[in-house]
Amino acid sequence: MLNKNSNTDHLKKYIKKSIPGYISYVDSMVLHHLVKKYNKEQTIGVELGSLHGKSSFTLATTIIKGKLYCIDPWEDFESHNEDFPQLLVDLENLPRKGMINSLDIFLENTRVCTNIVPLKGRSPDFVKDWSQDIDFLFIDAEHTNPSDRQNIDFWLPKIKKGGRLIGHDFYVDKKFPDINVNIEYLENHLSQKVHYITNSSVWWFDI
Repeated sequence: MLNKNSNTDHLKKYIKKSIPGYISYVDSMVLHHLVKKYNKEQTIGVELGSLHGKSSFTLATTIIKGKLYCIDPWEDFESHNEDFPQLLVDLENLPRKGMINSLDIFLENTRVCTNIVPLKGRSPDFVKDWSQDIDFLFIDAEHTNPSDRQNIDFWLPKIKKGGRLIGHDFYVDKKFPDINVNIEYLENHLSQKVHYITNSSVWWFDI
């Protein structure tokens, strides 16, 4: 169990080597820096798409004083992707052959994070009665519309002023075209340009 005054620096090696997932070490550290200002007693963060808990662990240990709701269907499918070479699987600790996307595995990987609240289901329908304002949203879900757009439209009004809408897998070459489409939509809706860092696929908007 982690206490509320824990320094997350010593967890960086754990994030990189212990929990498999499709978020890189660099992206994990970007996430850490984007949400560390929300490490407060009343913070509420929401993550859409948690898989084995790699990004969840990063977020939860960064906002250890707050609460993180992790929403994922955890449908017990094999999470390994045959398209990635074994060298990359080893270097970035990607899911290996035979790994299953299940709630039990997620809970085991994040067992020290007592501030995580797992919600098994598909957003936004599963949480249609959600009434709390939130400090940040991290969306790493379907990567396609209409699902992602529905989630953006559902959650955006619930993000407090001073909060952040954060996403994953933004690539200039449009590896996931609907993510680029949704970023353009948000740029127009929020009247601001998206923020991102070179060599990272994390993107965000300040609310």
